[in-house]
Amino acid sequence: MKKRLVYYFLVVLAVLFALVVVTGCSNKQADNQVNNQVDNEEVDEQKVFEVKFNHTTPEVTSTNQVILAWAERIEEKSNGRIKFTHYWSNSLIPDATEIPRGVASGVADMSWMAITNIPGNMTLELLLLPGLAWPSLEAGTEIYGQMLEEFEVLQEEYTSLGMKLYTQFRGGPAHLYTTKKFVKTPDDIKGMRFIASGFYSDIVNQLGATPMTLGPGDWYTSTERGMVDGMIAALGVINAFNLTPLMKNIAIMGDSGLVMELYVLVMNPDFYNSLPSDLQALFDEEEPALREGLVQNQKDTNAYVLKTAEELGHTITRLTADEVQVWIDKCLPLHEEVIKRHEAKGKPARKVYDRMLELISSY
Repeated sequence: MKKRLVYYFLVVLAVLFALVVVTGCSNKQADNQVNNQVDNEEVDEQKVFEVKFNHTTPEVTSTNQVILAWAERIEEKSNGRIKFTHYWSNSLIPDATEIPRGVASGVADMSWMAITNIPGNMTLELLLLPGLAWPSLEAGTEIYGQMLEEFEVLQEEYTSLGMKLYTQFRGGPAHLYTTKKFVKTPDDIKGMRFIASGFYSDIVNQLGATPMTLGPGDWYTSTERGMVDGMIAALGVINAFNLTPLMKNIAIMGDSGLVMELYVLVMNPDFYNSLPSDLQALFDEEEPALREGLVQNQKDTNAYVLKTAEELGHTITRLTADEVQVWIDKCLPLHEEVIKRHEAKGKPARKVYDRMLELISSY
């Protein structure tokens, strides 16, 4: 009997010893994992993350100066853990229509982009419909921001292309510029050749002119040589590409223009996700100030370009509300056409359109 008790005692003792060993090993592994995490965090604090930023315009443009100031703030606040490398004038992604692919593939970590560089999406075609009477650049930016929150389908137009939307802002109202012949009514531009791409081509076609799809790098030369007769764009656009001296006739189409541009800064999502949480937070915290700075820059640029055009002796005509309405009426068929086009693809275009008009009218 005593031998049996001793045997049981030894078995229990062996089990307890095994448990102590296993528990000790587990605790040691857990401690090692914690230590490894701490070591990794210490390594991340020393690591420098390069941001390859693609620009479509020269460094000297005022928009790029706003972006440079934002980038410098991030570099400073990150204590040098973020370093921007800027590529100007399409030197990283030569074709602006390839920006979505270039960002998604990691050729660029971030890029400035006009929404017209992703033609055919609902965001582009609904927000660039002529005659929407946007109250202001600030209101237009806020309205699109609210629409992004309310309609997931609008966010998906970026994520489906492999991009993360970093910020967005409304560009200046788009007016009409011509090199020789002054234009006042849609009848005046029939047969003329206008620089246009994406949805702008549809607008130019609707107005009776011929769209000329050219890369931004060819705009100045083609205009100077008389290959094109004009353009519909924001004042900042003709300024950025040095077209102001060539566009000798400017028809101002009201405070909202015929349309209002939309610009975005997009980011490679894998790059963003690779950043430590504190650096992600830094990018997030700096976004509102960048957006506000870009909107203010658009307003300042508009005033500067008009003053420059006046000093050059250009003809600047501010169309009356009735005269602008003639242009809008000519383009109104595009509204229903765009809605039906995207409804046929299964997108809630009419719902988004109606909500957009509701928000515009509320300002």
